[in-house]
Amino acid sequence: MPLTRRLSTHGISVRPAKNTEVLALAVELPASILSDVLGMHIVTAVDWVKYVKRDWTGYIEAKAADRHKGLVQVWVTGSVTRPGGPMWS
Repeated sequence: MPLTRRLSTHGISVRPAKNTEVLALAVELPASILSDVLGMHIVTAVDWVKYVKRDWTGYIEAKAADRHKGLVQVWVTGSVTRPGGPMWS
């Protein structure tokens, strides 16, 4: 018998704890990551993130800019580098 069912037979509901944890993750993670980590549909993850009203637009734009900058650097220099030095040549 699943743990959730065993707890519910004793009058213990796990839904409030589950919802609290999903909310905590939705505050910290973008919807795409939340969806992957919890195995939920992306639309459901977007709904959770909207519920906590976290805007990840700035994060996504910064990651895209970093990626573009890295790709331009590879094209110009022929090697990929990071702050600590080259990853490979």
